[in-house]
Amino acid sequence: MKKGLVIFLCLLGFVLRVAGQPKPAVSGQLAAFRDLLATINATFTIPDKFSEIKPPANERLPFQYGLKLQDDDCEIWFQVNYSRADWQRYDANKQLPNPDSLYTKTANDEALLMSGSNDYITRTMPPYILDRYNADAGRSYLLNLVALPATKNYQYALLIVLHKNHYGNILIACLTNEKGPSFFRNINKLKDSFRFND
Repeated sequence: MKKGLVIFLCLLGFVLRVAGQPKPAVSGQLAAFRDLLATINATFTIPDKFSEIKPPANERLPFQYGLKLQDDDCEIWFQVNYSRADWQRYDANKQLPNPDSLYTKTANDEALLMSGSNDYITRTMPPYILDRYNADAGRSYLLNLVALPATKNYQYALLIVLHKNHYGNILIACLTNEKGPSFFRNINKLKDSFRFND
């Protein structure tokens, strides 16, 4: 009986010590990115084996958050585009484009800027992928990149744009120098890190 009580007290002490330890702090960059995602009603968690980096955040490449796969030649950049303000100004009688259709223009503009041409492969996201992210629309673009310091002279990129009607979209640029199977396996590690809320 005493032995069982001693074991219980030791376990209780261990649990209390572990529970009392501070949780790892969220970086300022991640907190700001999550605030942006909240504007489009989405959530994000950093996947295992990725670490934060600073993406290009300039007028030409306005990315707000970046990740790098540890021990691999792969970077992921994120750009959040909010469309609620566009909906507030939208007037169908003035023949303006529907704000929910602008995600394709955003992605096409980034693809053209990064590749230097319209010579890239585009695919519409199938419904099962859209369901995974609770998105209403999406596209992917496979690019050969122009050698630019802004893109860190990476050779290839896969752009993915996911859109939620009346909220906005997220543009994800996955950059690499090798576009073989390992690149796509690395991108697949992101599959559970992002989702639009209901």
